[in-house]
Amino acid sequence: MREIARDAGVSVETVYSNFPSKAALFKEVLNILVVGEDEPFALSERPEFRAVTTVGSPTERIEALARIQAEVHGRVARLRMVLREAARTDDNLADVERLVLAEEREQARLTLQTVHPDPSDQDIEGMQALYSSDLYILLTEIRGWTPEQYIQWITELSLAVFAAKGVVQ
Repeated sequence: MREIARDAGVSVETVYSNFPSKAALFKEVLNILVVGEDEPFALSERPEFRAVTTVGSPTERIEALARIQAEVHGRVARLRMVLREAARTDDNLADVERLVLAEEREQARLTLQTVHPDPSDQDIEGMQALYSSDLYILLTEIRGWTPEQYIQWITELSLAVFAAKGVVQ
């Protein structure tokens, strides 16, 4: 926290008055990176998310959602990796990790509901895994895919899964 205060040009007390712990600060940084700006509302409440969940064919909506997901991962995937590792040794960060996983699950449920009115728990958790930052890092950073390749593959795979379940044609 001292280093953060020094880099921000404020006192340590100022940092603690806004963020009572490192975990609270970490969560706030993650929240800001997810939405891409300092807005205090969830990704699902943002106009671009709402637009893609109501306009266009299922294929167009799924591709638009994959594009949003790729943009979010471009901002947060590495920080999610840091959180996962830090949560192993810090109970407060472990709590943040559990909260983030719950939020990601809820986002997966909302995403699924744009094309599937009543997704099962297994469908929701599968979507959460498919759209995870881990998979994004594996494909884009480790395997060298471009974000466009990731978006295309996620879109095609999502459509195939939904077609197999009879949700989209």
